Amino acid sequence: MVAVAPNGSQYLPSRGSVTNTVYLHPKARYALWERIEVWGGPLLAASAVPLVDPVSTRLDGGTPTHALGGRSDRRYLGTELDFGLRARFEVRDLWVQAGVQAGVLFPGPAMRDASGRTDAPIWGTWFRAELRY
Repeated sequence: MVAVAPNGSQYLPSRGSVTNTVYLHPKARYALWERIEVWGGPLLAASAVPLVDPVSTRLDGGTPTHALGGRSDRRYLGTELDFGLRARFEVRDLWVQAGVQAGVLFPGPAMRDASGRTDAPIWGTWFRAELRY
């Protein structure tokens, strides 16, 4: 063990991403007016199989661990709360839709590091626009 990833590990199919994930994402939508809509809902995510990172597992002496160095016996990845606002307009022959979406992820037990801690909530937001003519 030299604390160096094995040669060829960069070619693993997952490339370090989460795979084999199942989730439930119920949403509620409400139209404020004819052209403006708000929506939101939770996203509950779990891994179908234990998260195991080959490089971290090797560095930990063969004990199954995930990329953060934590045990891979937990499968619940976390809860994300999503919210959005979307508006649609038509100007002559141009149809415009624009919106903003935001979400906050609360990492679950499967994302604990080697000392048993999870990251703080992770926020994200983005703007989306669509034009059609």
